[in-house]
Amino acid sequence: MAYLYRKNRSPYWYIQHLDSESAKHDKSTGLRADDPNDRAKAKALRAELEANEHRKIPFVNGASWDSWVPKFLDRHCQTEATLERYQDAWKWLALWLQILRINSPRQLTYRRGVEYVDWRTTFKKRTGKVVGRNTAIFELKMLSLIMGEAVRLGHAEANPLFSLKIHRAKAAKKRAHRRAVGPTLRWADWR
Repeated sequence: MAYLYRKNRSPYWYIQHLDSESAKHDKSTGLRADDPNDRAKAKALRAELEANEHRKIPFVNGASWDSWVPKFLDRHCQTEATLERYQDAWKWLALWLQILRINSPRQLTYRRGVEYVDWRTTFKKRTGKVVGRNTAIFELKMLSLIMGEAVRLGHAEANPLFSLKIHRAKAAKKRAHRRAVGPTLRWADWR
């Protein structure tokens, strides 16, 4: 988040902002703090830099996720139901990547990947519900599949999620369903 500040004994506004690689920068704006016109210009500069922080900017040495992941999912999934399930999982993964400002596969690390399970199981939807641990692990394994494709396409050197050491939670015990095996027999049929 970009913000303006003043330094002691300096007549200028200074600004702090993040660049596209999430590196913090502090610099002078060259605009005087005692001039109302320069104050307006400094606020406009702050708003512009803050907007740039939230934009998805593709890297020169990598590719943004949106440029190739949907095509990969279309190519990879053989049935419509699988494609729908993967696209739903990708929406959550894309949201998480956007929140962390991971714009390219090269920025993803194993530590960040493992943190996804905690984020996903505590992130509340509008309904107030959270997903189960196994759903979050499925989505993380799908991200590992996507990272494997990123390596094959040259967008990353290695897949940090290749060997995940996360175990699924045990499934809840389900009741046995009572169902008729065949036609119902009457007492008269036994004789």
